[in-house]
Amino acid sequence: MSFFNGVREYLTGNIMQGGDTKHECLYNEFGYPEQVMYEQCRRAYDRIGIAKGSIHCLKDKAFQTMPNIYEGEEERDESTPDTAIDKQFKRFAKRTQLWRVYSDVTVRRSVGIYAGLIIQIADDKDWNEPAENVRPDQVVKFIPVWQDQLLVSEWDMEPLSPNWGEPLSYSYLAFDPQSVKTAIAAPTRAKTIHCSRVIYFGDIRGDGSSPTTETMVLRNGYNSLKTIEKVVGAGGEGAYKNAARHIALNFDGQVQPAQLAQMLGCKVNELGDAFNKIGKDLNLNFDAVLALMGANADVLSTQLPDLGQPFDNAMQDFAASRQIPSTIIVGMQTGERASSEDNISFALRAQSYRENVLDYEIEKMLQAFAKIGLWDGVEWAIKWDSLINSTELEKAELAKVMSETMLNIVNAGYQEPLYTLEQIRVAAGQPAKLPQSEEDKGLDDRSKEFDDIDIEE
Repeated sequence: MSFFNGVREYLTGNIMQGGDTKHECLYNEFGYPEQVMYEQCRRAYDRIGIAKGSIHCLKDKAFQTMPNIYEGEEERDESTPDTAIDKQFKRFAKRTQLWRVYSDVTVRRSVGIYAGLIIQIADDKDWNEPAENVRPDQVVKFIPVWQDQLLVSEWDMEPLSPNWGEPLSYSYLAFDPQSVKTAIAAPTRAKTIHCSRVIYFGDIRGDGSSPTTETMVLRNGYNSLKTIEKVVGAGGEGAYKNAARHIALNFDGQVQPAQLAQMLGCKVNELGDAFNKIGKDLNLNFDAVLALMGANADVLSTQLPDLGQPFDNAMQDFAASRQIPSTIIVGMQTGERASSEDNISFALRAQSYRENVLDYEIEKMLQAFAKIGLWDGVEWAIKWDSLINSTELEKAELAKVMSETMLNIVNAGYQEPLYTLEQIRVAAGQPAKLPQSEEDKGLDDRSKEFDDIDIEE
C-alpha cells in the first residue's frame, strides 16, 4: 500500500468507527466490515451478479455508440468531411481496438480506486525506458490492467516539479509464460514500466485529489450487497433443505434398540450411522424403501418467510448508491410508464457519466499520446451521439418546425438561412445528403469530362 493510500485508509477508518454511539459493534452484528477495501469490492464484482450488472449496464449504455474524436476545437456537423488526421486516428483506434479496451478499463477503475492502460510500443526499447517520438504504426496494442496488477514503484517527490505526486515508474505483475501454471492463478512476474508507457485512470494517490468520481463505486452500497447475498443465500439454502427430505423417526416405547439393530444388521452403537444411510438412500434413489417397525416417519420442513421485502429494501438502497434505477440493474419491467421513466432517467445518468467522467479521461489519454509523440500539437474535440433518442414522430415534428422557421425567415426578407437543408434532413433522422441515382452519377461524369476539355480561345 502506498503512503497516500495508507493515510486515506487510516483517516477513513477512524471516521467510520463509532458512527452509531449506542451500538458500537453494529457492523459486526450485521456482518459488515468496518472498512471496505479494494479486495472486497473486487470479490463482490466477481461473485455478486447485481454488483457486476450495475457497473456493466452503465458502461454498456455509455458506450452504446463510440465517441467521435476529430481535429479542431469547434463542433462540426455530420456533413463536414473528415480531415487526414481524423481518418488516421480512426484507423489507429480501429486497429488497436482502443475504445473496446478503454471501456474495459472503465470497469476496472469503477471496481477499484484506479486502473491502468499500458501502451505496448514496438520502439526497440525496454519498458522501463521513456517512450519518445512514437509513430501511430509503432503502437502494437493497449493492455488494460487491474489496480492490484499495477503498483507505483517510484513517485515524483521533487517539490518544484510540475508533476509532483505523480508516478515515475510502475511495477506491473505481468503474465510469465515461462513459469509453470498452477491451479490457483496464472504465473506472474514483476516488470518495471516507465510512466510514459502507462495511462492511469482514477485516484491513484488515494487522497481524493483526482477529478474522477467513478471509483470504488461498490463501496457505498456494499452493506446492501452483503444483505442481498445473505437473503439470496438463505433462501436458496432454505429451499434446498426443505427439498432434501430430512426424516424424523418416532419409535414407540415398546421398540427395543436391540431389535432395531438386528433388523438393520448392525450393532446397537451403530444405529445412528445406519439410519443416516437410510435417509441418504431415500434422497438419492426414487425406488428406495423405508421399513418401519412400529415407528412414524415425518419430514422435517419449515415454512420459509417471504424474502421479497428484505431483498427489495436492500436492492433499492444499492440502486440509490449507484444512481441507477433498480429496474435497469435487474432488467425488470413493471409497466410501460414506469419502464419509460426509468429508461429516460438512466439515459440521462449515462449522458452525465460521459460528459463528467469519460470526456475528462479521454482528454487525459489524448494528452498522454501527445507526450510520447502521437499527434503532438493537435487540438482534439470529443463528440458523442445523444442517448436521448427521439421517436420518429418527434424527429418529423422537429424537421417541420425547422422548415417553417426557414420559410418565415425567407418571407421576412432575410437572405441568410438559419438552417441548411442538410441540417433539417439530419434532424428528421435522415442522411445529410440524398444518395445519388445512377442517372445523376452519369451526368456528373459527363460534366467532369466536359470540364477537362481544353477550349482554345
